[in-house]
Amino acid sequence: MKIILVLSVFFTVPLLFGQRNFDISFDVFEKESSANSIKIDVFRCYISSISLLFEDGTIFEEPDSYHLIDKDQAQSMQILLSGIPDKSIAALRYSVGTDSLINVSGAMDGDLDPINGMYWTWNSGYINFKLEGSKTIDNEKHHFEIHIGGYSGAQATARKVNHSITEGNASRITIKVNITAFLNQIDLSANNSVLAPGDKAVSLSNIYQNIFQILE
Repeated sequence: MKIILVLSVFFTVPLLFGQRNFDISFDVFEKESSANSIKIDVFRCYISSISLLFEDGTIFEEPDSYHLIDKDQAQSMQILLSGIPDKSIAALRYSVGTDSLINVSGAMDGDLDPINGMYWTWNSGYINFKLEGSKTIDNEKHHFEIHIGGYSGAQATARKVNHSITEGNASRITIKVNITAFLNQIDLSANNSVLAPGDKAVSLSNIYQNIFQILE
């Protein structure tokens, strides 16, 4: 069984005998009222530690599970999970961000390559969630540059997300990344530039944990 996760910043394949494909579509939501508007120039984040909980209580965990999601790179919106038991799925689980082990291992290759612009330094580690753009409120434009990272102790910003799957045999779900909700919960005058680990990054990570939502 294979599962295709298609992440689109608003995760399909034929069914094969003895196998199953599952398409998860990630939709980045950035709509506002007519008086306000949001422009996203950069949105990237890491999706890691992907696992599936089945109705019978068993769990599948993807090995080496680190994926860079970039709204401007279509190929990054697909994640292929292979070797999945063909059973009813109860929940999809993953982390937004990278774990401490990866961060203390130094810069790596593939999706974890520093060339992707998601790595600070050996002692600061990876950026888990990067958002750049502007929000216009009553004709006043507020620019923001938010790079959230940190992996050590109280500065850790990787956050777990758990989605219940109501139709365990479904072949597709859509997950909305609600950027509007994220920006509406922060004071851009105080948080328009976050570029290092610290208390602000931790506070913002507690907000982005809840903006990944299954679109009904």
